[in-house]
Amino acid sequence: MPGTAIQTVSGEFIDPYSPDPARLHLTDIAHSLAYQCRYNGHIKPFYSVAQHSVIVAASLDVYGAETQLWGLLHDAAEAYLGDVAAPIKQRPEFAGFRAAEDRLLAAIAERFGLPADIPDIVREHDRRALTMEVQQLIGFRTEWVEWLDGYPALPYRILPHMPDDAETAFLAMYAALEASR
Repeated sequence: MPGTAIQTVSGEFIDPYSPDPARLHLTDIAHSLAYQCRYNGHIKPFYSVAQHSVIVAASLDVYGAETQLWGLLHDAAEAYLGDVAAPIKQRPEFAGFRAAEDRLLAAIAERFGLPADIPDIVREHDRRALTMEVQQLIGFRTEWVEWLDGYPALPYRILPHMPDDAETAFLAMYAALEASR
């Protein structure tokens, strides 16, 4: 199976273009996202996709555990496909990649008992997290204005975690949300 699949840290083989929900493990997702730096690494401190996801989930606390869980898992497909920068991912040449990402997100929703579609409020808070990250970690430039227009920054102070700490926080957030569902 390795010819069409990747091997995860748990030893599972996953074909990102034809994912089996039963083979998707939270520990693989948490580990991978904790070791992936946001912005393709073009950021001064290491800041992981996992830490970003925990912040998005925490920001959704008034919307209930299910919405928060989508906030935590909204980038989970990146555990199997990598974090491709949004401006690149939107190019026509990436249509197949976007389709694979959609299939993975559907499998993730099925595996973790979530509605098929990511709620709009999660997408909004993801964009608000982007505003916060640009302001605190990247440095605001006028080129960001169109992307960030209408999305005020989330009210958090980012203290970047090392991967092991980000992974632990991701797993703890998941456990807390599952306990309250």
